[in-house]
Amino acid sequence: MARQHFTSTNDREQMARLFGFTIESREVYARGNDDFEVIEGKRALVRTDTGKALGIASPRYGIVQPRTGLDIMEACGDLEVINAGMIGDGQRMYVQARLKGAGFDIAGQEHEPFLFLGMHNDASGCYFVGLTPTRCFCWNQLRVALKNMLARFSIRHTGDAQARAEMTVEVIGRARAYFGAFHEQALRLVAQRFAVQDMRALTEELWPTPKAENLLAGVVAKRAHVVQLFTEGKLNAGLHGTRYGALNAVAEYIDHDQNRQGGDAGKANALLFGLEGDRLKQTAWDRLAA
Repeated sequence: MARQHFTSTNDREQMARLFGFTIESREVYARGNDDFEVIEGKRALVRTDTGKALGIASPRYGIVQPRTGLDIMEACGDLEVINAGMIGDGQRMYVQARLKGAGFDIAGQEHEPFLFLGMHNDASGCYFVGLTPTRCFCWNQLRVALKNMLARFSIRHTGDAQARAEMTVEVIGRARAYFGAFHEQALRLVAQRFAVQDMRALTEELWPTPKAENLLAGVVAKRAHVVQLFTEGKLNAGLHGTRYGALNAVAEYIDHDQNRQGGDAGKANALLFGLEGDRLKQTAWDRLAA
């Protein structure tokens, strides 16, 4: 399988071009003994500009054109679109925006509230929004679910302008409530001390001892790396030895230091659309905030 490519831009004109293609549903064929035959109940999702097939769906699948996602984010006055991109030929795309007037400070360091709109154009998933508090000094993404507040949720595909406007208002309301609650809870974690032995215990829970002995050395090295980030990583004096510092050490490893296959596209796919990194951060948050 060829390595996928990753395209990202913060230029509005380039965004418009990147999201400017259309997708249409076409018949799927299989090679028979003498000819090609139509496969009933399956449709190919195809880019009309390049002819590239993005995925396979049922005939009932409702196509939402890529431009719709960009329009949703750009139309909201509370958001400042800062980045957008695609993985592969457009199978997955995203738009990232900053929620205006919702930044906050934790232990003397600026944190920005970002909304991430993820789009699956290959029929493998729905549109979803990720709420991502980001520590600007190191760009650690601290997307975790809080009590009764999800940090990642799906939204409806719709071509109706009024429905889109109502959905956007709902998303912005949920985002402001979430970032306010995250700030409050993060300040509590800053005020709570966390010893190195506590950090070692947390890494053992996040990366348990494997059954296969040949994997043990890698896991031990991974734990040691995260503990080192806790004691020597990109933390200012106010975060060293705190529970919030422990969360950032885990996030720094997952976002920046963890080895991933597939080059830039593989890293982007894991960070933007993957669930494993979010699961580890969530487990860390749940233990630290308990």
